Formats: sequence, C-alpha cells, structure tokens
Amino acid sequence: MSPGNAPSPPPVGIYKKSDLDRSEPSFRAGVVRQFLMTREVRELIAALIPEVLTVWADRSLFKNVISRMMGKSLQQSFAGPDILGNAKDLQQLFQDPAMIESLAARLPEVFHGLTEAAANALKTIESLPAEEKQAILKDMVSGIAGGGSGDMITRAARILNDIHHSDPEFFARMLEPGFAKWVESVDFGEIREAMENSGTDIRAIVQMANHIVWQYPAKVVVGLSVLPLLLNRILEALDISLEKLNDLPPDLLTDVICGFIRDLEGPAIAGLANELAEMARKIHTGSALLGDAGNPQIYKTLSGKLDEIMDRTDPAALWKSRIMLSELKDQVNQAFFDAAARKDEFIQAEMEKKPVLANIRRRAVNRRLAFLDTLDDETVTGSLARAVDAYDIQETAELINNTLRLLNRLYDARPEAAAGFIRQFTDAIDLDELSDAARNLLEDSQAELKPAARAVVPGLVSWVCEILTPEDDEFESEAAQAREALANLFTLMEA
Repeated sequence: MSPGNAPSPPPVGIYKKSDLDRSEPSFRAGVVRQFLMTREVRELIAALIPEVLTVWADRSLFKNVISRMMGKSLQQSFAGPDILGNAKDLQQLFQDPAMIESLAARLPEVFHGLTEAAANALKTIESLPAEEKQAILKDMVSGIAGGGSGDMITRAARILNDIHHSDPEFFARMLEPGFAKWVESVDFGEIREAMENSGTDIRAIVQMANHIVWQYPAKVVVGLSVLPLLLNRILEALDISLEKLNDLPPDLLTDVICGFIRDLEGPAIAGLANELAEMARKIHTGSALLGDAGNPQIYKTLSGKLDEIMDRTDPAALWKSRIMLSELKDQVNQAFFDAAARKDEFIQAEMEKKPVLANIRRRAVNRRLAFLDTLDDETVTGSLARAVDAYDIQETAELINNTLRLLNRLYDARPEAAAGFIRQFTDAIDLDELSDAARNLLEDSQAELKPAARAVVPGLVSWVCEILTPEDDEFESEAAQAREALANLFTLMEA
C-alpha cells in the first residue's frame, strides 16, 4: 500500500478506544452471555424483538415477510416456557461470587472509560468557538430545564394528592414491611464497630489530604478566596428575595406572616415542649439515682471529662486566647462605633431612641407588677411569701461573708494595695466636677428633692440615734466614739 493510501489515524480524544472497549473479550463475552441467560433479560429481549424487526423491515415487503416468519421463532428461542423455566433469575446471578468478583475487577475500567469519554467530550467542546459552546450548552440546559420536568413534577404531585386523598397513610403502610426487614437485617453493632475502627484511617486520610494540599499554598489561598464570593452571592440572593417580599403591601405582608403563624400546629409545639420538659426531669432524676448523695452522676461524669480536658489544656494559652477574643470583640464594637460616630444622624438617633428601648422593658416589668396588684391579698401575698422563701438567704449571707473575709485579708496582708486602689480611683475622679454635680443636685434641686428628703431623712436620723443608744454589746466602744463625735460637732457649732 502506498503512503498516500495509508489510513489516517483516528483523531486523538474523540475516537480513542476506551478502557471499556479494551476490556478482555472473554470478560465481555462471559458477562454478556450470563446476563442474556437470565429470565428477566430474556423476557425483555423477547418483548423487544417484534419492535426491532418492525424497524428493520420498514416499508420493504420482503423484509416484512421475513420479520413475521422469524419473529415468533426468535421469541420462542429466547423466552419459551421450557427455556424460561430453566433460566436463572437476575437476582441469582448477583449471588454468584465469581460474577461479583469479575464485575468488581472491571468496574474501575468501566468508570474510567465513562470519565474518559466525558473528559474527551469536554475537551472537544473546549476547542470549539464561543458561539458553538453557547449553542451546545443552550441545547443541554434547555433539554434539562425545560417545561417537561416541571410538568413531570406537577403530574407526580397530582398522583400523590390523589393517592393521599383516598389513603393518607398509603406510603407508610407500603414501606413498613421493607423498612422492618431493613432494620432487622442491619447490624448496628457492626456499623458502630466500623465507625470506631475507622477513626485512625479517617485521621490519616485527613492528614494525607492536608499534606498534599498544603504543598500548593497558592491553591489553598485561591480556594479560600472563593468563600467570600460564595457568601456575596448568597447575600445578593437574600437581598433580591427580601426586596420582592418588601414589594408586598403592608397588609398583605402582615397577612402572609400571620398565615405562617396560623399554620404552625400549636398541639405539636406544646407536645414537643412537654416531651423536652419530661426528658429534662428524667435526666435530673436519673442523675440523682445513679450518683451519690449530694454528688449526681451528671456532675461526676462531666467533672471527670473536664479534668481529662484540662490536663491537656495550656492555661496560659487558653487565657491569652480569651483575652485576645475579648479584644477582637472590642475592636469590632469600636469599628461599629467609629463608623456610626462619623455620621451625626446615627449618634443622634442612638441617643434619642435608646431610651425608648429601656422604656419598653420597664413597661413590660410594670405591666407584670400591675397585674400582681390586681390579685386578691391572699393570692398575691401567698405567692410573694413563697417567692421570698424560695431564695436561699443562707447562700446570700455566705456570699457577703466570703467577700468581706477576702477584703479583710487583703487589708491585713497588703494594706497598701487597697489604699493604692482607692487612691488611684480618687485621683482619677475630677473633684471639681464632682463638687459641681453635688451642688447642682442638692442646692439647685433642693425644692424638688425636699418632699422626698422630708419623707426619708427624719426616720433615718431617728433610726441612727436609736442605733447609737448605749447598750452592753461588742460594738459599744464604736457607738460611744460616734456619740462623742456628734457631741463635739454640736459643741463646735454652738461656739
């Protein structure tokens, strides 16, 4: 053959033989033969033979005669009663270990062949001009996202509606036997053991992936840079959706929200709350039953786990991170404040409207107190008495005692520390401003404060005088010094 007549090689990437084509002929023939010998495949082929022969014959009279002659014979040869009676079921074929082993050995080649074909198709599309790429993608997208899929979903929904109108529990009843068999056949103990035994391997996979990925830091950085873009797209979608929602008139939008609330099932929510409350009660009771007196089981378990965690925790690093997180939070707040401070309208709105929020909270508290005031004396006093009795006064007193004890130990051991703290505090206060504020409050507002002062001060002075009356107790020396100081003050004033 001359060089000019030599056949040209097939275009690379388009007609290249795939791994599936390169599979061993014995494998292909053996697998296909075994599938063709199953009852289900034979019945399918027998049903397709008349259609295949009809397409082959087309309008040819001769071919139609032959197809009629051969049709029934081929059907009988593929799906005759004697043949189907001896044929294996498709299920039995997949119970053959040799068949499964053969398929499993070739599945990577099959998947590789499919991915190679897809890659070749994409490579071919990539080489096309932009207009042809758009045309191909237009055909693909229009075929996938056409009205047919919507009509299919609508018809499926209509079928479900018809079924549920006549039998609301149809699928639950139909799925129950299969689901029961599935639960019976699944060994959850083996699944748990598999998860437990996979921990080391999963960690190794993560380490391997990170080791490889971080060999290309630039790719990691570019990959992470996708996250803000994704968040931007999500925010844009929310903005568009909320904008369309805000196009509704106020009454219609409110009706939509109220309809959403009305559609919530109150009994279901109440049932959930009841079950959660019962669960909390059972956990508390079970913790007390499993634990020791004054040492519930939840506390013991949690305390042991926290000990285990803290043994491996660096306290210095932990507190540094907490401080740094607080500083970061302060920086975020400062950024918000500085951004608002550059806009006078924001500062003015905050100063004018923030008291409104406090008023709303106080109004809520006042509403509750006013309601309590409407109750009869027996109900309200009984409830208040039980509320007061519910407070642990002993713990409150111990809190004060422990605080005072620590302060006294500080004064005894390091008096200069306490004095230094007070000195720094008083040095930091602008005494002139404090004096002016006190003068403005007590002198300029004297008339306004006088009714309240006359209601309180006389009783306060009488109480102080009674407290300073001589008595035989451990505080008599301090009381005597106070009386002497008051006497000296009055003597000085009379002089």
